Amino acid sequence: MRRPSRTAVVAAAVACAAAALAATAAAVTPPAGTPNMAAMVVQRSDLGPGTGAYVGGYATPQAGFVAAYTRTYGVAEARAGGAQFALETQLELAASASTALRVVREEKILYSSKEGRALLGNLIVSRAPKKDRVSLKSLVFSKPTALRVGTDSFIESLSVKVKGFTEVVRFATLDVKRVDAGLIFEAVGTVVPDSVVSGLAAAVDRHIRTQLAKPAPSSGPTGSTLPVGIIEPTGPSGATGSTGSTGSTGAT
Repeated sequence: MRRPSRTAVVAAAVACAAAALAATAAAVTPPAGTPNMAAMVVQRSDLGPGTGAYVGGYATPQAGFVAAYTRTYGVAEARAGGAQFALETQLELAASASTALRVVREEKILYSSKEGRALLGNLIVSRAPKKDRVSLKSLVFSKPTALRVGTDSFIESLSVKVKGFTEVVRFATLDVKRVDAGLIFEAVGTVVPDSVVSGLAAAVDRHIRTQLAKPAPSSGPTGSTLPVGIIEPTGPSGATGSTGSTGSTGAT
């Protein structure tokens, strides 16, 4: 039986949650002094051998933030193995820690309220492919639960019934100093375990703290010229540039 096309649940829900990272067709270069956000997201070394290629890069941040970065693995696997899933990490860097914390708390309120879920549900339905026949009745939200990583962090789950399949999306949202971080796990017919969600959230927490503790670079960060949608290199940390016909390369 053919797997149904994705319903754009991830993009719709996160956009409405005010921490969306809009994919851009042109390269986005964050301001000088921006830490290496490519090193803050889930790394290949955090995942198992069944993980596939990824795409990502800097994006235009929302108002109040100075830089944004996203990375998506179409197929990911936990280091301990198990069912595969899609994984996206979205980061936004604020000028102050208070701004990042405020946004995370607003997201938690949104996910917890009846009105907020209705807003998210309507947005998801409006953006889902018509052939998938997604309706409000097919969406089931869970109650947000605490994620013991960062500050006021939480996990929210959403299941969507599409043509006989059940797609489960799990959102891990955390505040780490000046960074509002979101991890989005998407699986069909199974649920990504809490241990995997919390483990990868903890890895992102460590990566963010490590990069923020480093002296601010005088020039653009690693990967600053990579637009969203360009496959990033899979070489050692610190490599920059992109593959393909664009030919954009560089090194720090």
